[in-house]
Amino acid sequence: MPGSKSSVAFLLAGVLIGIVIASTPRLSAQAPGPPSVEVPRAMETYFATKPIYRGLDANLFVQTSAEYRACCYQAYNLAKAVLAERIRDRAPGGKPPAVVLDLDETVFDNSGFQAMLVRSGLTFDIRLWRTWQNSVKGRLVTVPGAVDFIQAARAAGVEVFYVGNTKEEHRATVKQSLQDFGIPAADDDHLRLRADGEPNPDDKTSRRKWIADRFDILVIVGDNLRDFDETFAFSSPITPKDSPQKATGLIRERKDKVDARRNFFGSLYIMLPNPTYGEWMRPMVFGEHDEDMLAETRK
Repeated sequence: MPGSKSSVAFLLAGVLIGIVIASTPRLSAQAPGPPSVEVPRAMETYFATKPIYRGLDANLFVQTSAEYRACCYQAYNLAKAVLAERIRDRAPGGKPPAVVLDLDETVFDNSGFQAMLVRSGLTFDIRLWRTWQNSVKGRLVTVPGAVDFIQAARAAGVEVFYVGNTKEEHRATVKQSLQDFGIPAADDDHLRLRADGEPNPDDKTSRRKWIADRFDILVIVGDNLRDFDETFAFSSPITPKDSPQKATGLIRERKDKVDARRNFFGSLYIMLPNPTYGEWMRPMVFGEHDEDMLAETRK
């Protein structure tokens, strides 16, 4: 039957992700009820993702593939080798050595949260993320290779800094999670979180500069190019009203920036895979029209 093969594949994918994340909470998207319907306070309104299950394949890759683990180990093995080489080649004196790591999807694996969104057909919502942050005990795992790298850096006398975009209100939770995995931050200065009131709270430039002014940064590890330098951010906002051609141009511009710094990758910058979310998704504001934009990209 036409289409039966794809239907079986989709069903199999659903079964797989159900097995992997059976313990992950599920929420439902809902529209506000009519005035005559009393909606319990606990039933918040969240927004459905379009197209439905758009993140299914990405989450299956992270949660079920051995290839994802291999990529992470490869990145962290390279990070250890680069760090050892840079320690060996450092001139005596100068600022003490340090490494900088992002947190989410670099140290912490939040694929359980992403899986909940997929199973529920929901798009990201800060309220859902806060709930996850406050209830990660027992659910959180680390990215393969992260703990070994951090322990190796500390054993070599290198300061380890965590620069994440988790909000300050979750500092205690993050500190406890690091402690639980045996990789605690040396002190609060070594845990640089997203500060309230910053003009662009997703921009890590000032936090990285604080570290660079005091330490010799030998390696930076992240899953998003903005973990390395803010110049990798999209240079212009993209909205559903913009043309696919505009998005295509901005995508090309970002790729060109990577090409210009190709020698940084595998040396100062160590990149981890993250197919589930990140700066790269900003052009995906077209929802059901994503394919139109992607068709333009392929031209």
